[in-house]
Amino acid sequence: MKIIQVLAVAAILSTGCGSSKPVTVYPVSGEVQFKESVRSGAEVRYRAFGIGENNQRAVIDAYKASLYTTLFTGSPDMPALVRSIQERTSHQTFFDALFSQESQWRQFIGSSDEGAIDADSRFVLENGDVKLAVMVTIRRDMIRRYMEDAKVIQPMQYGR
Repeated sequence: MKIIQVLAVAAILSTGCGSSKPVTVYPVSGEVQFKESVRSGAEVRYRAFGIGENNQRAVIDAYKASLYTTLFTGSPDMPALVRSIQERTSHQTFFDALFSQESQWRQFIGSSDEGAIDADSRFVLENGDVKLAVMVTIRRDMIRRYMEDAKVIQPMQYGR
């Protein structure tokens, strides 16, 4: 499987939960592997790595990296939903809000195996952060319709 390297923008929101480390809107990790499309492409399954100060934050980062890949980078097997720089830059506020509000982005996560993190897929980095891998399913059809309704991307009949 080809590893997709996501160049995530580190939009700093604030420091959170008493942590001295900044909380980012976009994923820190960009290591996402396409595994399969499910239900004729309505869902996409990835093996995604996340990085965070603990397991919970690393899993959230892996979720966001999977969603980021679905939206912006795609994979050889599944193209990105946002196909142009113009679509992305003209709706940057929309994407900032989507990634900053867990109640927004979480609805597009179909499933994961976060409860069964394999010891071989969890590492402690030199700076003390945790890096781990989880399987994540993204509801691609749902996020596509959400962005069409918000006029962020053109409706499906235009070739998405």
